[in-house]
Amino acid sequence: MTSVQKIAVVGASGDRNKFGNLIVRDLKRKGYEIFPVNKKGGIIENEKVYTSIEELPENTDLVVFVIPRDESFEVLKRAVEKGYKNFWFQPGTFSEKANEYLERHPQINYSAKGCVMAQF
Repeated sequence: MTSVQKIAVVGASGDRNKFGNLIVRDLKRKGYEIFPVNKKGGIIENEKVYTSIEELPENTDLVVFVIPRDESFEVLKRAVEKGYKNFWFQPGTFSEKANEYLERHPQINYSAKGCVMAQF
């Protein structure tokens, strides 16, 4: 996952005590362009919030999951249908269903190990 500049954070939060906010702040501080995704919409850390994966700009380089594992599989499928190919699953977000799906799609790059803040 080289040349990543634009990152969607699915499960971004306006609550500064939650990982969904900490990840947004950390990646912004490191110079990445961030697209927060949260069903509630609004503004998070001065960024417009997208209410679904379908609303994201086409040129998003990486989709980071910070949502419960029972929700991540459906969002993953919709993201793949939209053409995204790079995914990061934060600890606790990766499901067996997602694993089986990704094994059938070898063209997709993903990580389900470790924290995105330590890698980017």
